[in-house]
Amino acid sequence: MKRIKYPVCADCLEEIDPVRYDDCEKYYLTEKGEPLCRDCFIKREKKFLELSTDDYADLIGVRVVAL
Repeated sequence: MKRIKYPVCADCLEEIDPVRYDDCEKYYLTEKGEPLCRDCFIKREKKFLELSTDDYADLIGVRVVAL
């Protein structure tokens, strides 16, 4: 029997295998073509949210209102 080759997360370098791990039924493909597992995707987005909150808000359609 041939083993299915699953993608490897670009950040944590773990195989994104839905048989072995929870929350691995899908993965996230970056603009550079790097596959990310759910946890690493969340970590990257959290970092972007903290560093560039206004840009993140714009991306998800939230209006930024200056006081």
